[in-house]
Amino acid sequence: RLRDEVVAAGTPGDAATTPPAELAPPAPEQVAAGAALADRIDAAIAAGRWTDDDVAFLRASAAATRDDEYAAGLQRLASAVNRGDVRVETAGAPF
Repeated sequence: RLRDEVVAAGTPGDAATTPPAELAPPAPEQVAAGAALADRIDAAIAAGRWTDDDVAFLRASAAATRDDEYAAGLQRLASAVNRGDVRVETAGAPF
């Protein structure tokens, strides 16, 4: 059947036939920014609180940190908040 042949052949740009793009190695600045963000989140978890200063640092880190590292940091922080390990002590949005 024609439909089966089209599906089996795939189409240009089809995710099944397109190899994944390789990530470029991170720039030294990105490595440093990612490490600084991880350290800040670790410190907040150890202290058990997330403050306005932490929010400002997080927002300033967004552009300098690789997206995957930034997302991983947010996930760790959100999990700690949800578990009750970190109190959010901000005047505004915590992220």
